[in-house]
Amino acid sequence: MIELLVVIAIIAILAGLLLPALSRAKEKARAIQCLGNKKQLQLAWSLYAADNDDKLVPLGLNIPSPPRPELGLWWAQGFLNYDGGNSENTNTALLIDPQYAKLGPYSRNAALYKCPSDRSMVKVSKSKVLPRVRSISMNAYVGGLGQCGLVPDPIKFGPQKLTQIVNPSSLFVFTDEHPDSLDFVAFWVENRKNGGGLVGSSGSCPGSLHTGAATLSFADGHVELHKWLDPRTKPPVTYSQRLPFNFTSSDNPDVRWLQDRTQFEP
Repeated sequence: MIELLVVIAIIAILAGLLLPALSRAKEKARAIQCLGNKKQLQLAWSLYAADNDDKLVPLGLNIPSPPRPELGLWWAQGFLNYDGGNSENTNTALLIDPQYAKLGPYSRNAALYKCPSDRSMVKVSKSKVLPRVRSISMNAYVGGLGQCGLVPDPIKFGPQKLTQIVNPSSLFVFTDEHPDSLDFVAFWVENRKNGGGLVGSSGSCPGSLHTGAATLSFADGHVELHKWLDPRTKPPVTYSQRLPFNFTSSDNPDVRWLQDRTQFEP
């Protein structure tokens, strides 16, 4: 009996040592999968420009409610929250159906838009819980259009054509967004010329589900797993309530890193 207890104790100790390593290996695999998703989306983004006279896929910054298929001003649509009554949380058509999403014909796999480490769910009925369909957003200064659909000549945010991009390897396009920050399809980075250090005036906070890191894609086609340095960039995920609307993070090196990889002017 004593020998059996000793064996059990040894097994328990070994399991305690191995489980963290196994957990890290699983998360590394999810991060690699997430990088692959970004790579495919970035390729779709490049193909769109190649097929459309060098024009970047539009990123309308106005939120169409309900979605506006007739305008064709959004790479994807869908305003996400934790409201089970909001069908946009679970509607993949807003991501891949060409009538809603200009990038849809180039990225028909809805799974590309969901980080494998994102556990965001919504309760759509008393007995039914469904995963949210999207974890990513696009840099608002890559083909961004303000007041789109409201005025004849929308306000342009950042480059509108591939040839206007000054340094493609230093311009991020897609990024994971913090689940509690995610809403519409644009990720805001505050222009440092405006002063302050907000990640975004609309409350955009980058994701950090990959052990404090996020995956990002860049205009030249490469992808990165970037680890955030400042704890303020990595608030705990509640999977239930939104982060404060104005996500303030002044003098944050992670904010500066994002600003350095955003081309604010055409």
